[in-house]
Amino acid sequence: MAISKTSSFILLACLVGGCATKTVYVRDPLPLPTPQVYPTISAEALECLPQEAYTDLVVRDSMRKEYARELYEIISAHNAE
Repeated sequence: MAISKTSSFILLACLVGGCATKTVYVRDPLPLPTPQVYPTISAEALECLPQEAYTDLVVRDSMRKEYARELYEIISAHNAE
C-alpha cells in the first residue's frame, strides 16, 4: 500500500507542526514615577490676579492632577498584567 505524495506531505506537516514552539511575550514592569511636589502659592500672592485668571489656574491645576492620576492608573494596570 503506497502513500501518495499529498498524504505524505500532510503526515509530515502534522508531525513537524507538533514540534513548533509557542512565542510568549514578557512585558517588563514600568517604573512608577515619584509624585511631584509643587510649591504652594499663598492667597495673598493670588489677590492681584483677575477672577478669570484665578479660575483658569484652578482648572489647569485640577486637570494636571487628574492627568497624573490617570497615567499612574495606566502604569499600575500594565504592571498588574
